[in-house]
Amino acid sequence: MHRSEGRKNYAIPADNPFVKHPGARPEVWAYGFRNPWRMSFDPETGHLFVGDVGWELWEMIYDVVKGGNYGWAITEGPQPVKPDQEPGPTPILKPLISHSHVEAMSITGGYVYRGNRLPELRGHWIYGDYVTGKIWSFRHDGKSLSGHSELLDSHIRVVCFGRDHAGEVYIVDYEGQIYRLEKNEETAANKSFPRKLSETGLFADIRKQLPAEGVVPYEVQAEQWLGGARAQRFVAIPGDGQVSYHKRNNLARGVLRDAFAFPADTVIARTISVPKPPRHIETQILHFNGEGWLPYNYVWNEEQTEAHLSDGQGADIEFSFDDGGGELVKRPWRLHSSTECMTCHMARPGYVLGLHHQYSDVGSQHADWVASGLLEKKPKPLHWLKQEGNLQRQARAYLHINCAHCHRRGGGGTAPFELRADQQLERNRLFETAPNQGAFGMYDPKIIVPGDAGRSLLLYRMASTGGAHMPKLGPRSVDWQGLQLVRAWINELADEPITPSWLPENDWQHMFEHVAKSANNLGNTGSGTRENALTKQINLPSNLFQDTANSLNYLMSGCFSIEEALARLSQMPPHIYDLFESFFPNSKKRKILGPTIDSAQVAEVLSLKGDATNGAKLFRQVDRTQCINCHRIGEEGREVGPELARIGEKYSRAQLLESLVKPSRYIDPRFQSVSIDLKSGVSYTGYIVSREDGNTVLRDLTGTNHTIKPYLIESTTRGKLSLMPEGLLQSFTPQEAADLVAYLESLN
Repeated sequence: MHRSEGRKNYAIPADNPFVKHPGARPEVWAYGFRNPWRMSFDPETGHLFVGDVGWELWEMIYDVVKGGNYGWAITEGPQPVKPDQEPGPTPILKPLISHSHVEAMSITGGYVYRGNRLPELRGHWIYGDYVTGKIWSFRHDGKSLSGHSELLDSHIRVVCFGRDHAGEVYIVDYEGQIYRLEKNEETAANKSFPRKLSETGLFADIRKQLPAEGVVPYEVQAEQWLGGARAQRFVAIPGDGQVSYHKRNNLARGVLRDAFAFPADTVIARTISVPKPPRHIETQILHFNGEGWLPYNYVWNEEQTEAHLSDGQGADIEFSFDDGGGELVKRPWRLHSSTECMTCHMARPGYVLGLHHQYSDVGSQHADWVASGLLEKKPKPLHWLKQEGNLQRQARAYLHINCAHCHRRGGGGTAPFELRADQQLERNRLFETAPNQGAFGMYDPKIIVPGDAGRSLLLYRMASTGGAHMPKLGPRSVDWQGLQLVRAWINELADEPITPSWLPENDWQHMFEHVAKSANNLGNTGSGTRENALTKQINLPSNLFQDTANSLNYLMSGCFSIEEALARLSQMPPHIYDLFESFFPNSKKRKILGPTIDSAQVAEVLSLKGDATNGAKLFRQVDRTQCINCHRIGEEGREVGPELARIGEKYSRAQLLESLVKPSRYIDPRFQSVSIDLKSGVSYTGYIVSREDGNTVLRDLTGTNHTIKPYLIESTTRGKLSLMPEGLLQSFTPQEAADLVAYLESLN
């Protein structure tokens, strides 16, 4: 029944949680979502489940409760983003389920299955992922989660779900197709599947990368940036099969008109290697089963005698090689998960990237394929993709090769712009689009600001080595040649083109020498003015980024040594530091713990001698930790969590570290989170301080006490998670974590 209220064409229920909260919109039921993409009520239980699309790291499923705070933009699911901000009138609630971007990229909420065709799924909420096509389900009875599992891994672009009157659930693809789930009897694993690269039959000699008979090497017109590594490529067409061309588009299935059409059981392989000392890192394989492309990865052993099939879960490794400076340096390398592989090899660009009529060499290579019968006919040349000619053509070809598989309509990129070189520049929406994942301290940025590299977020993303780095998948090192190319093109886009100021080569010693030679007069000023000017300059990313060399004049002008400059930059916030990390020698770079802290990292922190003085500073830095916002030490801080003045007497060093890494593993009953809903519609969340004369005294996250009379309470719910957020140490180095623990240990 439709109700209205005053001049509104709707009415606000009297028991809404913020009806009487000062400054709040009374319509609000729950808040703190980032981008809810499909939600639904379970008709039998009334539970509201929401799929919330994440930002950089996580996708979330929430069981939404009255007055619930779901964290954005203070947190992204379990991950702190802006921990120094006030959390709102109710505490941040944890997701029911979190998927990292290793396994999902853009969550799509669904429905609780109440049909009869699949009885084993009855009562399960079914949801999916737009980018990977994976579909999961779980059961939730209002208290506990059970039966959470992946149902299938498909090629569907899951844009939404539907439900009929019988409770059957349907899956809707982005292109408009509608699917339903069918039971597939479980089959035994394929025990004959090759676990070693030598067992695949692709190579006559795997170490020398000599292809077996019938396996054809191929080259591409322009190489993707691989962080100094190189790629060798091969294609294997089964039997007498032939590569033809698709005659029409079917983007939902990765079919692009005039693109190569491969026969079933085609295999495409790429071996990634570094040249000095020679070393193979991984051999990546795509197999076409007749319906879709499946990724596999073979990781080379230290002896370089064999590559073994990975588990598909992804891993981070390190190896040493000479990146051109004559010295061996350690380089981190990401072995991507199967999901990460398919975030690039997705339907919209046609799944296959390198072996594509737009990318592969259009010269004698294709003529040979036609002559041998491998290819139906030679494709037309596509000169726009070659990195030659005018500056715009080169820059757009570079961005297409490295970025356009995600940044296109319907691709995996969340930003609403495209980087395709095969369509008019004006259609790519680069100039008018503001960033939707943070400005990183820049003034009024757009993806590209013609003539103004300092406000062009595209360039910042390319230059940063931290979490802001693009491309998101692949090496986190900076492609200096590509950066110079794109920067020059952006500056050329101005109405009155300006002469580009090229960034220096990727050599930190040369960088500082270059800056010293072009130093301004800052060194002639007094130290106070110098310090003020330095602080002002290094906290303006736009200025920093517009001309990195000129900005570093403030660091190297005869008044700062190289060591001083490094020390000062290393203390900058991440969005500043990440711009300069490439100029640091490997031994001086930050080594942070990251979002997932494993047992080896815990052991490393515990092995270090902590500096309690530095730990005290970290404890009080609200942009690094939330400690001082919630805990008191003597007269300092807020009394939200427990008083810490004697915490070092109560817990060992290992226990203190564990409480920071996994705050919900052990919760002091006195500080267990409690939500109290009043009959008036007001909700409070915090912990119980005391019960006096039958009244409940609850302290919320601002440190405010609320005395609540028993007859006003409608319901009380005890939480199972700590009020202390997870991920507090993710941006800390092991030494910084050891320092913070040392400070807590000293409180006795």
